[in-house]
Amino acid sequence: MTETVLDLTTPTELEPLMIQQHLSLADRADVRVMLEYHMPFFLLPDNGARTVEIEAGESIRYEGDFYGLMRFMNESPDHDWVNLRMNHLNNPVDFLGTETTIYLIGKEYYGSVLSQIKTLLQKQVKK
Repeated sequence: MTETVLDLTTPTELEPLMIQQHLSLADRADVRVMLEYHMPFFLLPDNGARTVEIEAGESIRYEGDFYGLMRFMNESPDHDWVNLRMNHLNNPVDFLGTETTIYLIGKEYYGSVLSQIKTLLQKQVKK
């Protein structure tokens, strides 16, 4: 049995894999570094960030399952990681279930930042 090795550093080989596995651009390590830089801006209400109250029962229900909470709140899986980081969590199991509010990304601003990052990555590939 031969193992296929993909070069995940180039967008041309990564994009079919992302589509196949329903991964977003934000799942790339290099993109996450750039998104971390933007984190303080994602938290600004002027950029569409929302503070959402969570009922105690729902918070407890999703203890250790931040992404489950995101599905309950009808948030896109494409926003999972950035919403996780906006709430100062490193892993979905870090959600304690005692939180009464969480931050959610401003979708338009986030889309704009991702678009700029994608353009930057495409320029790097052309070089």
